[in-house]
Amino acid sequence: MSIHIELFSLYTCFNSLGGDYLNKTILDTEKLYYGFPIFILGYKDDRWGYNFTTSSSSYTLDNFLNVGLSNQGNASKQIKKHGYFTLNIPTKDYLEQIKIGGFNSGADKFNFSNSFQYDLSDKMDVPIIKECVITLECKVSQIIEEDSIVHIFSTIERRLVNSKLIKDNHLDNNLLNPVLYLGDGNKRSFKFLSSE
Repeated sequence: MSIHIELFSLYTCFNSLGGDYLNKTILDTEKLYYGFPIFILGYKDDRWGYNFTTSSSSYTLDNFLNVGLSNQGNASKQIKKHGYFTLNIPTKDYLEQIKIGGFNSGADKFNFSNSFQYDLSDKMDVPIIKECVITLECKVSQIIEEDSIVHIFSTIERRLVNSKLIKDNHLDNNLLNPVLYLGDGNKRSFKFLSSE
């Protein structure tokens, strides 16, 4: 699978539709990603000590974070066993590392050349990815398996944010620019918001 990467402006994207938003066609595809932030899950790994994986299926409400993963992957098995993980938000500067996390299930990903670096949390036994601008430290509260998917429900125990993204003790939304994941069963892409 190849990943296409490009910079785009939301205005340009919507404007290119020519204002014809009501003309819809059935898209026969098994997957549809309509712009989800890429994140890196850091977790304790029985074989390698600590590891990470790349994903895009999550949502938060208040102090709750829910993540969806394949039930066949190493990450879901290790997180189910140990009960803790970190969710880390990378930027476009780390596309190579994002790909390492996404295409090497079960491998010792921190040991790849040019991989992410990490520190251990002082709150729980999980890695905090140094290069990522946001880290959420999470404790698993419930796991639901459905078909080949694992839904991991967790509580956010602590939020760590790069100090450059904080202004007057609040997140500066204008400076946060996560990598977005879009596409369907045929082709998937990484995209970024422009500064315009």
